[in-house]
Amino acid sequence: MVVYLKNYTLKYLLISLFLLIAVWAGLFYAFILEEVYDNVDDGLKNQKIEIIREAYSNPEILDENREFGINQFRITPIPKEKFVQKDELKNEMIFMPYDNEEEPYRVLTTHFFDKPGNAYELVIYTSTIEEDDLIYNLLTALIVLYILLIASIYATNQIVLSKAFKPLKKIVSQLEQYRFGEKINFKTIQTPIKEFNDLSTGITQMLEDNQETFLQQKGFIENASHELKTPINIIQNKLDWMIENEELDENNLNQLVEIKKTTKRMSDLVNSLLMLSKIENRQFQNESEVNANEIINNIQEEIQEWLLYKDLNFTLNEYQTFNIYFNKHLLQVLLNNLIFNAIKYTPKKAYIQVDIHLDKIIISNTSSDGNALDKNKIFKRFYKKGEDQSSTGLGLSIVQSIINKSNCLTLDYYFKDHRHYFTLNRKNS
Repeated sequence: MVVYLKNYTLKYLLISLFLLIAVWAGLFYAFILEEVYDNVDDGLKNQKIEIIREAYSNPEILDENREFGINQFRITPIPKEKFVQKDELKNEMIFMPYDNEEEPYRVLTTHFFDKPGNAYELVIYTSTIEEDDLIYNLLTALIVLYILLIASIYATNQIVLSKAFKPLKKIVSQLEQYRFGEKINFKTIQTPIKEFNDLSTGITQMLEDNQETFLQQKGFIENASHELKTPINIIQNKLDWMIENEELDENNLNQLVEIKKTTKRMSDLVNSLLMLSKIENRQFQNESEVNANEIINNIQEEIQEWLLYKDLNFTLNEYQTFNIYFNKHLLQVLLNNLIFNAIKYTPKKAYIQVDIHLDKIIISNTSSDGNALDKNKIFKRFYKKGEDQSSTGLGLSIVQSIINKSNCLTLDYYFKDHRHYFTLNRKNS
């Protein structure tokens, strides 16, 4: 999925911060927890020392076999062989009668000798309810802080990045509005960000260079096409004069006819290239309300000789009127190329049909070989199906070029029941 650079940057920034702050919060929580238990343990160890000192000076506390009570410790005699020099600290849940439930306690277990040398086990416990409340409150505060910190960073970066990337958004907006071949209206963006200044300046220079190159190529194509047309016309006229010469034998006459066909194809190629150049340079800007029905009827009258020559059945069904705001000459070229393409690739004694609806025109013809055309190639320049030497391979390319430059028409192709279908659709506004 494509996203804005700002959102893309924010996404990975937040993920990184999310993980980093989570690790920091975990380490901070563990550190505080360790400090809390360390303070509790220090208190228990200090209490242990005080009790053992008291046992040396006041042996009475040893005789009472003291159980847990108000002093929260218990002294129990043990055999000397079970004596272990250690301090064992652990957490336990101890039942509290007042609350009628178990509460968390920190318990210290140690062994010591009294003054006569008898071994005892000392167990001291202290409630950690306050410490647990502290830890719970600390965890809650960390979570709230974590959420607020992430939200604040997101909001701050959203504002900062939106402002920082605003020049880039303007540059992209100008590029989207720019149309190649038209007058450059790209304005250099001045920002305090060097990279965006360099980008804006570079794009402006690039567009100016490309525009100059484009105009040079445009002029070259137009001049070359016009210059080629004149000698080609002269050659065609001289060929016509030579063909009419009665002194030529049949062999020479056939060669001249072939030369004329080649010259005719060259002339068609030059005219097609010139037409493509004009279309792509948007030299057909005058638009008006055009009736496609009238254009197709005129084409039908012009192609009668072709239809008779190939013995084709041409059917025109005018179900509705197809009116469109378009350049009339371009629409004539478009429809003429589609219909002549159908005539050229329809076998003799087959059928061509044109159906005119309110929002589409369907041109269909019988396939010459029963196979569909390659959708990925038929609209490419100089593509020809088979070895048809009479074709320039630019007819459908011109059609596609007109469609690409328009904002109100689309062209679809499909194959069904051994017939090719080209559908000219009106775009939904």
